[in-house]
Amino acid sequence: MTASLNKSVSGSIAAFLTAYASLSLRHHAVVGCVFLIILAVVKALIRFSQPEGIWWQALSTVNLFVVISILMYGAIFFSQVMASIAGRVTEILFPGSKAMATGCVIGVILSGLMIMLLAPHVLDLIWRA
Repeated sequence: MTASLNKSVSGSIAAFLTAYASLSLRHHAVVGCVFLIILAVVKALIRFSQPEGIWWQALSTVNLFVVISILMYGAIFFSQVMASIAGRVTEILFPGSKAMATGCVIGVILSGLMIMLLAPHVLDLIWRA
C-alpha cells in the first residue's frame, strides 16, 4: 500500500489521488470485512442487553458511540471504493495525465451525495434489523 503511495511525486494532489485510487481490491476487502464484523458485534450488544438499570444506559451510550464511529468509518470506506471505481472508469473513458485524479474527485462527490440519500435507510437497517 505504501509502495503505491510512494511511487508518485510527493506534494501533488493529483499524484496522491492517483495513488490512492490504485490501492488493491484486497485492501478494500479486508477493510470491508472488519467493518462488517464490528457492525455485527454492535448489533449483538444491542440485541442481548437488558433494558433496565444503569448498565443499560451505559451500554446504550457505548452502542451509540460505536454505531456513530462505524457509520463514519463506513462512509470513509464507501468514499474510498467510489473514488477508486470512478477513477478507473474516468481513466478508461478519458485517457490522460489527470483522468484518475478527476475521477477520484467525482467519485468522492458522488459518494457524499449517495450517503446523504441512503443514510435514513442505513440507519433504519441498523436499528430495526
